[in-house]
Amino acid sequence: MLATDKRFILNVGGSRSGKTYAILQYLLIYCFKNKNKVVTIARKTFPSLRAGAMREFIQMLKDYDLYDEKMHNKTNNIYTLNENIIQFISIDQSIKMRGLKHDVTFIDEINEISKEEADQIFLRTTERIIMAENPSDALHFSLKYIANPECLYLHSTYIDNPFLEQT
Repeated sequence: MLATDKRFILNVGGSRSGKTYAILQYLLIYCFKNKNKVVTIARKTFPSLRAGAMREFIQMLKDYDLYDEKMHNKTNNIYTLNENIIQFISIDQSIKMRGLKHDVTFIDEINEISKEEADQIFLRTTERIIMAENPSDALHFSLKYIANPECLYLHSTYIDNPFLEQT
């Protein structure tokens, strides 16, 4: 994922395959290599985002001893890291996306949103769009990106996660 120059990254994997964690690590590295960027981490609903990728991201910062409460605007769901803005948003209404600008966007569980909602984000993302999903809907529009030459396709299962508990 680090070496690609492709605009789209589609990471399809089963539960506990490590896809979200790997993407969040990528975003941390991106933030330390860049300044003054806007990174958006999104999911269909905010409760799902807060319980998933947002919680995991904040815990990752704490685990790496990078978390600074002064940099965490809990009211606006923004974390500032190395002069970059990391914003957490829900996509439950595509109208909310109008006017937002993103350099990099990570859409967690893209299979939960419509093509129209995704298009609103894609239009406003200038560099890279990262999509993650569980392989539950073989007809979802996101899977068409597998054949796109501008897309890096990754597939993982729980077997690919060396940090998973034995149970």
